[in-house]
Order: sequence, then C-alpha cells, then structure tokens
Amino acid sequence: MEEGRVYVIILAIGIIYPWVYDFTQMVRGGLSDYLADPWNYADMAYIYGSIINCIVQIVYGPFHPACRILMVFIIMLLLVKTFFFLRIFASLTPLVVMLSNVFGDLRPFMLFYTILIVMLGQLYAVLGLGNVLHKETEFSKSYLENYNKAVKEDDISNISDMPGVEYYHLGLWVGEILWTLRISIGDNSAIGPASVLDTAENIIFWFCFFTTVFASNIVFLNFIVAEASNTYAVVTETLEATIWMERSSLIAEAEDMTWANYKTNDKFPQYLIVREVEN
Repeated sequence: MEEGRVYVIILAIGIIYPWVYDFTQMVRGGLSDYLADPWNYADMAYIYGSIINCIVQIVYGPFHPACRILMVFIIMLLLVKTFFFLRIFASLTPLVVMLSNVFGDLRPFMLFYTILIVMLGQLYAVLGLGNVLHKETEFSKSYLENYNKAVKEDDISNISDMPGVEYYHLGLWVGEILWTLRISIGDNSAIGPASVLDTAENIIFWFCFFTTVFASNIVFLNFIVAEASNTYAVVTETLEATIWMERSSLIAEAEDMTWANYKTNDKFPQYLIVREVEN
C-alpha cells in the first residue's frame, strides 16, 4: 500500500506544472478568453481528471474499475497533447496539421463507414454466426450445459474453445458487428465460427463474407486512404505558411505567459523589421 502511495504522489507532482500553467493562462488572459478556446477544455479534463484519479487511487486502489477508466481517459488526452506540442518541430508540423485536418475531413466518410459496418453485421446476426444454440443438436445441448455453468460460476474456461467466446461479456450481437469490423480491416477471424452453420447457411455466409470484403475493405477503406492523401497534399501545398502560422501561435502563447519583468526590449521589441531582396 505504501508503494502505491508513492506512485500516487509522483502522479500528483506531475500535475502541478500543467495546473499552474493553465491557471496562469486563465488569470492573464481572462476567464472568458480562456473558456473560448476548445483546447483549454481538454487541458482542464486532463488536469482535473488526473487529480480525481489520484484521489480514487488513494481511496479505492489502482485496480478499481473507476481508476482504470480514468487512466485510459488521461492517456488518450496525453496522446492528443503530445501530438499538439510536436508542432514545435518544423519537420513534424505538417504531420500534426494533417492529422487534425484528416479527422475533420473524414467525418462524413466515417459516418457512412459506421453505418456500413453495423448494417453488414446484421447479416451475420441473421445467420446466427457463432451461435451454436440456434439449432437443437447434441453439440448445442452440450454447449448449453457448459454455457449455463459458465454463467453460474462466472468462469468461461469451460467454453473457451467455443465460437464467439471472446464476446462473452459483450454479447454475440455486438460480436457480429465486431467480426464485421475485423473483416473490413483484413482479419478473417469470422471464418472459423462459420463451421457451426449448415450447408445452406454456409453458402449464404460466404456470399455475405465476400460482400463485406468488397464493400468495406476493397472499396470503402480505399476511399478513406484517398481522402487522407488529398488532405496531406493540401497541407503540403501550403507547407511553409503552415509551419510559420503554427510557430506564430506558439510564440504568441509564450509571450502571453511571460511575466512583465522578463519582457525586455531585447527579447520583445516593439517593432519587427523585415528585409526582402529583390531580384
């Protein structure tokens, strides 16, 4: 327990600098300006989520589900913040800008992709892919007995070799959608569970399988790749302007955060002189 408290203290110390930085930014810029920037909400979620996480770890321990959910949330925010600060490096600026633009450009594509995956997943739900109980056989009776035992004892070791067991906690309907998603990215794990289907159902399964591969993997993912390539091309066309724009925003933020005592005329001149060479 004492060792766990040491890690909590280390986590708490790591929150001090971001909290002081954001608090200073809010005081110097004003509350209304601070709340007007969407990125500041992510910063607040990271800071106060980390504080709550430290409290939860002390009260309930690091293995509590609430603590794990908070840690996953915090790590995702850290990933976003890491990419955000990588704009400092000129070679990485276009990649960071491209990633932020791609997520905006792909929203309609991802909506259609989600609808496609969910609807195609219903085909396998209708077939009963991985559902050995859709027909009364000796195999299904034995499986049902083991399944009821697993539910009663909350132990899936007795059905670990059965199709769809990886979706035991999520439910097989969600499993059908996840199988479809896995097929769309080239994971053909749904072929094995098709062995519980009869001849007619197998024929329908292979028709659905190749439809899923063609519609989601061959066609739709290529559309997404093409759109991402187009976004990168647009960013590359304005590469130099993009780099300077991102650096200017970082410089402006650094200037706002600098205390008045350190704003000397040498470091922060009132005028900028630009010289251009005419050919």
